[in-house]
Amino acid sequence: MDQPAADWARCVSDATEGSLFADSCALPCDLFQGRSDDPSSRSRLLARERTPMKVVPLDAFLSHGKLPHSRDRLQRDAELADCVVFVSHRWWNVASNEPDTPEGHKYGLLCRALVALKRQVPNQRLDDVVIWIDYACIDQDDPMERDLGISSLVSYVARSDFLVIPVNPIPEAVSAFKNASHPIDLVDYGERAWCRLEVYVFLCVAEILQKPLHCYAYGLMPSGMVQNCTCTADLFSASVVSTGHRSVACGLLRFSVERLQRLGVQQNSAMFSFEHLPTNGQLTHEADRDLISSVQQDVRQDYGRAVLGRALLMMQHTQHHSLILDAKQLTCDDAEYLIHCFQGTAKKLMPRIRKLSMCCNLLRCRGAALLVRELSILPGSSILNMDFSDNFLEAAGAEELQHALNSMRRPLRKLHLARNRLGEGAAKVVAGACRVQKLLDLSDNQIGNREAELIVRVLADEVPGARSSAQILMLAKNNIESQAGQALLAVSQVVVDLAQNPVSPAVFAGAAMCQAAALV
Repeated sequence: MDQPAADWARCVSDATEGSLFADSCALPCDLFQGRSDDPSSRSRLLARERTPMKVVPLDAFLSHGKLPHSRDRLQRDAELADCVVFVSHRWWNVASNEPDTPEGHKYGLLCRALVALKRQVPNQRLDDVVIWIDYACIDQDDPMERDLGISSLVSYVARSDFLVIPVNPIPEAVSAFKNASHPIDLVDYGERAWCRLEVYVFLCVAEILQKPLHCYAYGLMPSGMVQNCTCTADLFSASVVSTGHRSVACGLLRFSVERLQRLGVQQNSAMFSFEHLPTNGQLTHEADRDLISSVQQDVRQDYGRAVLGRALLMMQHTQHHSLILDAKQLTCDDAEYLIHCFQGTAKKLMPRIRKLSMCCNLLRCRGAALLVRELSILPGSSILNMDFSDNFLEAAGAEELQHALNSMRRPLRKLHLARNRLGEGAAKVVAGACRVQKLLDLSDNQIGNREAELIVRVLADEVPGARSSAQILMLAKNNIESQAGQALLAVSQVVVDLAQNPVSPAVFAGAAMCQAAALV
């Protein structure tokens, strides 16, 4: 038995019997259901399997000495009891069309990653663990079989329990890994659409099934004492890259300079902003984008419904006063579904919820208007703070949002609409904010001088039927210049935030003084 296999054997020698996912695998399949007449997201993904999934037993992988090729015949058919570790990666030796370097750096890194994974996630039997990696599990010699395997890729991801990303041991990739919170942040990986799709399918399907979200990257990341005694050149030396260890004090001390890092998960929940989505990644063959878009849409639809249902269920069994649905890819259709869910639980939930946050989603003005209007009329509604920042609210739908704000039965204290694209529609939102008592946030909304002048007219009561009662109007990070900024400050009943606008120092100082006076 070679060293990687021996290290793993020591890790599993005290492991208990049974599968790590015994409880989660017993969950009912209807957790996937988006609509009762539709097949589940997972079923649709598994139906994309064009050729049976092959896997490599862990002990065979660790003892092989290099990344196994499909012609090495280490692979076997996947079985229901398998605990599948899916290796998501880019090929590192593109010039030679090889997945690994000539020195076998990726293979060694993956062996160490599997050992580290066992230490971090205990109680998994050695016999259960299998590896899926394209080079070994998709036929590399038969073009037809290779194409079938590639077409089946997303179904293989949906059947996996862990996803591991090896980080290329080059300076830019290691630097990005050190600061990464999401797989998309990884250099030489996260920019690629297919890599994004693997992560996306894995995390979303796992969350729908209420399985642990085991998405990890593994690579060089020195810290503490090791970082203090390791210069950059030493970190990328042949010995460190090959072993993952650095020796100091004349070889008396030996430290690991690699880390297994969980990514893409906050509070056991997947996080995907619009920029993170697979369809926004890079492709070698642009024709693949339609396929990626189709898979993404299948998963997103069921994921949104599952997330909303589970969030409301948790609210019913906790005493939380905030419903946080940030970065969940929610659309206007999901807003309608959320209203439907609220209508069935209004008497129990609405008196307790004070804040609804739906930042970093895919909402347009129609969805935001629906939530503003309908939630305010539900029995017992007590929401005081709504946050629709970082969505797709645009000028074209601003009038609908204005009418919804005007029709609210219960006032809001704060309404956050930052980082949208309201532009000239911002004035309509201000005009509709007669039921927003404290703060209206329109920061970073493509508001220039012309749009600012329209807002001034609303605030000065020069527009019939338009009135705003907000005490603080946040217009930071727009493109408002000095003259328009001065006009905004002259509307004395509201405090205006003009930070990071191209205004003169005098106008900026005037805005700051108004804000300071409001705080006293």
